[in-house]
Amino acid sequence: METSQEIRVLGAALAEPGIWLSQAQRIKLDLFNRHHALAEQILTMRAEGKETDPQSVSAWLTGCNIKSYPLSELLQIADQSPLSLQAMAQAVDALHEISKRNAITRMATQLIQNVKRPHAKADHLITAAISELSQIAAQSTIGPISFNRILHEVMGGLGRPVQTSVKTGIRTIDAITGGFRPGQLIVVGARPSMGKTALATNFIRQAANVGKSVALFSLEMTAEQIVHRLLADLSRVNLARISTHQLSSAEITALTNAANTAHRYRIWIGEGADNLEPICRQIKDQSGLDMVVIDYLQLMDCRAETREQQIATLSRQIKRLARVVEVPVIVLAQLNRQVESRPNKRPQLSDLRESGAIEQDADMVLLLWRPGYYDREADQTTAELIVAKHRDGPTGLVELKWQAHCARFVDANGK
Repeated sequence: METSQEIRVLGAALAEPGIWLSQAQRIKLDLFNRHHALAEQILTMRAEGKETDPQSVSAWLTGCNIKSYPLSELLQIADQSPLSLQAMAQAVDALHEISKRNAITRMATQLIQNVKRPHAKADHLITAAISELSQIAAQSTIGPISFNRILHEVMGGLGRPVQTSVKTGIRTIDAITGGFRPGQLIVVGARPSMGKTALATNFIRQAANVGKSVALFSLEMTAEQIVHRLLADLSRVNLARISTHQLSSAEITALTNAANTAHRYRIWIGEGADNLEPICRQIKDQSGLDMVVIDYLQLMDCRAETREQQIATLSRQIKRLARVVEVPVIVLAQLNRQVESRPNKRPQLSDLRESGAIEQDADMVLLLWRPGYYDREADQTTAELIVAKHRDGPTGLVELKWQAHCARFVDANGK
């Protein structure tokens, strides 16, 4: 089957250039095995803008001293060309399927060899296998889509409800943002100790309350500390008293009730941020996944020459994660120290550290500010969430109330 599909695809290049062009961006050299040499020359000719009819290819092969494909054989291959766009797409689909199966076979063979090594760690082998399978799965089998097809789908969907979003549970935030939608990258920026982790915890608790599945990757807190925060959020018990186990009987009762509520939550906690895409794919495949939270961006690491390049790379990777896994991804980010030197310390987009790439990639940027952090005479419960960027909707300012004892934000009216 593999050879016949290769001949059909190459036949299109020889006999039906229009049909070939409909799938050209999906046709890669590594899809061909039996006819790899011919495919390489045809792809080279197409890249150089040359005609690829049988006579032209025959002359090219002669000039390259390739004698394995005489003109008579090229004419036979041309006769096998698909006669429709649909048939061509099916032939290329088949090559991609074969390529993926071959890649899985090679990976499995290598995995078996690695397992036999005496010092191999099972967790490392699993992580590497998940990562490689994710890369195989990500191989595109979808070419460019025509505008008319997208237009038809958009118009046909206008009468249906918008794709389900994850609500924050804070009415005034949801009124502006409409909630967080699949594929969106949402950046929550703030100075240290402003409450960005607490706000993210609020988002997680609300999503879990309505049955959503959430993955949280924290580089700053342990899983136990995260559970402490969620329990404080749910029970309204003082977070410091939970952390130190200095609890009254009434507080223990409140925490027990909160734990009974949280027991049904589908929350996954990772103390790190390596291999996010394969891990999230696995969670989604096995248990479903509706939202991802990363705490926080500047603690993540990747190879790059400068910090700006590093942040740019991480930003692109997180944006890709949102689109590939098809969930909203909330990433917390620390604001620049320059905030402290201004008379007006209300944050703005440019305060994001190494902000260029983050600002560009984000679908939404939320900046958190508590005036009381800088002015001890001010109301310590007042907080603002500035919707500084919103690709699909309005920007604006949301007034919140900060309940410091249990690390919780609520609407300004206290609800």
